[in-house]
Amino acid sequence: MGMLKNHENRHPVVPIHMMAIPSWGWVVVDKASGCTSMHVTHRIKRIFNLKKAGHAGTLDPLASGILPVALGLATPLIGSVMNFSKTYTFRIAWGLSTDTDDACGEIQKTCPKRPTWKQLSDVLPLFLGEIWQIPPIYCAAKIQGLPAYTRARQGETVQLEPRKIHIEALKILNHTGDVTDFEMTCGTGTYVRSVARDMAEVLGLSGMILRLRRIRVGPFDSGRVLSDLEQYSEEELGACVLPPQHVLQSSEGVCVNEQEKLDLWNGKKIPFSLPTPLTQRPIACYDGYGCLVALANVCQGWLAPTRCFIGKI
Repeated sequence: MGMLKNHENRHPVVPIHMMAIPSWGWVVVDKASGCTSMHVTHRIKRIFNLKKAGHAGTLDPLASGILPVALGLATPLIGSVMNFSKTYTFRIAWGLSTDTDDACGEIQKTCPKRPTWKQLSDVLPLFLGEIWQIPPIYCAAKIQGLPAYTRARQGETVQLEPRKIHIEALKILNHTGDVTDFEMTCGTGTYVRSVARDMAEVLGLSGMILRLRRIRVGPFDSGRVLSDLEQYSEEELGACVLPPQHVLQSSEGVCVNEQEKLDLWNGKKIPFSLPTPLTQRPIACYDGYGCLVALANVCQGWLAPTRCFIGKI
């Protein structure tokens, strides 16, 4: 969280680690290859006995790694995660390409040539910064209401429009000739499978994703991760729950008193006398116990709630 201000110094903020374990927040799952993100979310709901949970940022079935899952009342914050940058490690196998651009598909083309380290290094700059990318045909992008992968599986010819994406960093980790390992940090909407496909095309070769792992999503990394979900005790699971505001670490925050909290929960504006922050993002409002109460916009000396989090922690 950025700057937490005590509104008129009415309440101290109690550190999260001194509070009882919240019944809503975030857990970070190390998704295994071979299962879907939705399957992981359903397991989380069952294990935590929740009616509501949702994952932030879908991982392909082949992919493994960091999958943030919002619990209970934290689910409205999922949208805050979508704009975070993400870091992946991935392996490209050279010599063949598939219709899915990864090892799950059917082979479409083979090529005996293999790239050198220098050839790979020379093309990396083409994949940095803002670039245009066409998603793979087997993806969840909608075409007239249906996912592209549904249409592709039905035998339709799928044509997706190029999208502007941003790749912050891309480097070679290891190269043996037949396979190359990379690490990439990118913005939302980037398809790693398309990076592999396009890199092979630029090199005049064939290639596909053989292994893909996400190692970071914004503030979520490998620091407190659940893997085999069935092996944890209730206490261990509870200890892994991050507070809802974990995704608001770069946001400004203010403390409100009980009356102001109730006003926000009832959709009312509350006075805001502190200087308007430089950022245009919503202000995070906390109660005296450090619990997230609402997100609010600054409006001519007032805080107007845009999203409320009503419930007991």
